[in-house]
Amino acid sequence: QVRFYVKPPKYDGKKAFETFYAHFQNCAGYNGWDRVTQLAHLKASLVEEAGQVLWDSPPDVTESLTELTQLLKERFGGAANCDKFRMELMGRKRKAGESLESLHADIRRLIVRAYPDLEAKAREIMATDHFIDSLRDADFALKVRERNPASLDEALKIGLRLEVWAKDMARFLSEETAKPRTARAVEVECSCRLAQQIQDNALMS
Repeated sequence: QVRFYVKPPKYDGKKAFETFYAHFQNCAGYNGWDRVTQLAHLKASLVEEAGQVLWDSPPDVTESLTELTQLLKERFGGAANCDKFRMELMGRKRKAGESLESLHADIRRLIVRAYPDLEAKAREIMATDHFIDSLRDADFALKVRERNPASLDEALKIGLRLEVWAKDMARFLSEETAKPRTARAVEVECSCRLAQQIQDNALMS
């Protein structure tokens, strides 16, 4: 059976070093590289800003896998920029027209880089709270929080479902408003409001 070579990604220093290095170690393990080969491939993977360490660092660093890895982690790792990402996370609010999926992905990115050493379960709780707080619409955020989501992904699902219901209701009311107000129209509108309330109560339970 043919065994294919797995090529490591390039690293430019713009993202957390830990993410790149996890991929690099996966390649090293699969390809069966020894430490000398790992060092050669690691140096070959460094480009742009990250590649500068190869000429502005002494040989005892660039010729040692342990020393070079440590330098890259200190310079480009998430821990070196935790305060920066925490500030970004605290100030992150949903932008006008931004989808919930985009907000969810950005909160996930920031929480991991702001708290890289935090236990995963605690980090998930924090991410969920930040996501809800960033929604801007207080009534919408309260409805999401009332469902008591256990994770960031669950908060996203609840938010998406509530948005669909809200859009459907707004469209229906808009159509009904354009029609002459009859006793039947009022009855239908009341029925829709009751159905919405039942759905909300079902989610809360």
